[in-house]
Amino acid sequence: MLPGEHSEFVFNGNKCSLQIQEDYLEIQTLKETKTVDNYSRKLIPFFELLSVKFIDCHEAQEKWKQGLTIASRTKLPHIEIKTVKRSKDHRWKLTHIKLKSSDGELCEKWAKILQGKISKFSSTRPKHLLVFVNPYGGTGSAKTIYEKKVAPIFAEAGVKTDVITTSQKHEAKDYVQKEDLSTYDGIIAVGGDGMLNEVVNGLLTRTQLEHDGKLDASNSDPRNSPTYRRPSMRVGVIPAGSTDCVSFVTQGINDVETSALHIILGDSHPLDVVSLHKADGKLRQFSLSLTGYGYFGDTLRYSENYRWLGPPRYTVVGANVFLKNRSYSGEVHYLPADVDTDPRKESFCRSPCSVCKSGLEDSETGLFTPSTQNGTFELSITGENEKPKNPPGHVRNRSLSEGFNSIKPSDFVDYSDKIAAGDTKIKFEEEPSEDCSNDKIVPSAKHDRPNSLRFKDEEKWEVIRGNFMSVNGVVMSCACERSPLGLSPHSHLSDGAVDLIMVKSCTRLEFLRYMIAHAGKGDRFDFPFVQVRRVKAFQFIPMQTALTNQCDVTLPSPSSSTGGRVHLSLEDLRVKYKRGRGSKPSKSERENNETSPVSSWNSDGEIIAEANIAVRVHRGLILLFCRGIESTE
Repeated sequence: MLPGEHSEFVFNGNKCSLQIQEDYLEIQTLKETKTVDNYSRKLIPFFELLSVKFIDCHEAQEKWKQGLTIASRTKLPHIEIKTVKRSKDHRWKLTHIKLKSSDGELCEKWAKILQGKISKFSSTRPKHLLVFVNPYGGTGSAKTIYEKKVAPIFAEAGVKTDVITTSQKHEAKDYVQKEDLSTYDGIIAVGGDGMLNEVVNGLLTRTQLEHDGKLDASNSDPRNSPTYRRPSMRVGVIPAGSTDCVSFVTQGINDVETSALHIILGDSHPLDVVSLHKADGKLRQFSLSLTGYGYFGDTLRYSENYRWLGPPRYTVVGANVFLKNRSYSGEVHYLPADVDTDPRKESFCRSPCSVCKSGLEDSETGLFTPSTQNGTFELSITGENEKPKNPPGHVRNRSLSEGFNSIKPSDFVDYSDKIAAGDTKIKFEEEPSEDCSNDKIVPSAKHDRPNSLRFKDEEKWEVIRGNFMSVNGVVMSCACERSPLGLSPHSHLSDGAVDLIMVKSCTRLEFLRYMIAHAGKGDRFDFPFVQVRRVKAFQFIPMQTALTNQCDVTLPSPSSSTGGRVHLSLEDLRVKYKRGRGSKPSKSERENNETSPVSSWNSDGEIIAEANIAVRVHRGLILLFCRGIESTE
């Protein structure tokens, strides 16, 4: 069958023309059988055809001649096509299309042609998956979601699965890291971002150990992260957690069926991953989305005391952390990214994204799902696959948010200067000027900062010092249903950059305005106390930090207003995590957890107690079963 050649079938009771148009199957309603207003045309990319089957039903030839109405009710030979149907908000549904004809040979011929088209993509579609289900994440419904909604779709696609229901933390990570995976085409996490993080950490660790064994930074310098190797195996996520940020950012919606369809189609998109190294250079873990210190770290750490509340604990604890209005003193060292994009630029990461593809090695050899001519996958049949009225994440601006976002960039006051590694003087508004050599920052007499580390000769690091409510490194926009545009709306999935967002100390009202801006589409960086940089690495060094296992901090004495001195171990700051919802902690346990002089890090829902952490991005280090949010233009 040559492109442009067509045959006539009956589709939905109407006569239609079936033909091949380059990379599409076109189903076009014939005008003589429908009014112009109802005329429709359906385009299905071949790589979105799940299966095609010929059904041979023997019916009399004369029934066809009696008219379309009778033909549509009669069991005629037909082609059964399984594919996806798009609806609003990037939601996908599994749909069945029946194309009928009295000519059985014609149906069989077309079925073979379409099966041949599908076979070209069979090598990229998974046939055997390893599935981890976290029964305790989110609302605790992951197991039910998988069994009732996901498993039937996998079975219909002929995908074999091995399912493991986890019972403790790091079970998935340890399994992926140590067990034989040679029979699998991919690994699926049914749960939240934390479960996916476990799978990714296990797979990346395994890959590096099998390759050259290098995980830790060289020379005990956390900034000297090694170059990591990308695993060949893809991972996927079925959203069943509390936030499901990764699913929302890579699909435009948190929908179980949509995620399952992306997986069985074999969609692929590389994601940037950051490595987190401790002050001694040891690898702490990998992260896919958010690495947050201060507000987000405190919220996660304190919420562990209230796991019995379920997902609402984040709202309750977040409000409590907000009322405390705590800030943390420290230095943010960062290495500007080698990209031309700006974190405040009015462009979004939409598939196919030229920013994500540009410069990425072997970007045309299976890292990305094939794109069509215009980068769209529009199906235009009447009543189906309507275009969303607004782009994903678009919400009506709230009047309160508009009022809070009235501050202009010209009102911005930079509270501290930035310095380059080669500068000879460092000037801060809060501090007297300091001298520095060409290779390191010299600690001031006022603050003991023995871990202001040496710079690499070939890298130009810059520094900002101050009191920070929050320091966040985001590899993707971190959008979710509560914040449809996320923390950094214009970040990309695989551009090799991290958006570093620094929120300086401010009043409760100012911080409230900043947080409310995330609920709408306003500029969340248009505040005088917020700074954003697009970087490829950064390190936060708290003023009160520890390079060993312990640190001495000055805290008010419980029995005297004149002050006292306590000895606090970093181990005391760690929160022991148990799967499931535990009982209420005692009052003394809660108080001990909330008296830390430094905050902790929130890394994809994982608590990291070490405050001194170096973060570096690794471009396209993991492959996810996704396509990215598709363009609607």
